[in-house]
Amino acid sequence: MPGRSGQAASGMAQRWAEQQAAARNRPVVSVVAGKTVNVGPIFRCRSGSRESLPMVHLPGGAGAVVVATPTFEVVQRAAQLSAGSAMVVIDDRGPNRLTGWAGALGATNLDNGQPATLDPTVREYITDLVLFDTNQYAEGWSRDSAHKLLAEMAAAGLLERAVVLGALVAYGVSARGLTVIASLIDLILPVATLFATPPD
Repeated sequence: MPGRSGQAASGMAQRWAEQQAAARNRPVVSVVAGKTVNVGPIFRCRSGSRESLPMVHLPGGAGAVVVATPTFEVVQRAAQLSAGSAMVVIDDRGPNRLTGWAGALGATNLDNGQPATLDPTVREYITDLVLFDTNQYAEGWSRDSAHKLLAEMAAAGLLERAVVLGALVAYGVSARGLTVIASLIDLILPVATLFATPPD
């Protein structure tokens, strides 16, 4: 939600989530920075907690999940919480942090009502990368194949760290697989590009 304050974006996200949850007659679950899960308004979450994101067990599941300031892993785990319902993400870790994730899923931008998109060629590369996640890109054929695809993307000017990692999250690539892909990207791209994606 570019151009909005954190509080305004949170308020918009919370209202949307409450509408979604009311339609399902189930509660809203709020996740802040991956540290706390809370059933209820987002501002009631404990922001200083250092606990890992627990899986909340609710009768019938969540009606909607609100996620604020997430890492890629938290987005992935929050998606599991929201399975069969709805999820909204408030991201303030960089303007392009979750564009790959949103584009891969066709997520709707609440500011303009438009679905996010992913370049078709990038989507093809991402789909191929996912195929090599059979062993979480361990040493050998799958890692070498992933490295080759990423190098091809870089040569074509299509390798954006945040976009690739976010899209792989949307496709369900494991946390370990994401770590390997991130390390391969960091080998391929100039050092300056590392700062384009805040570390998780």
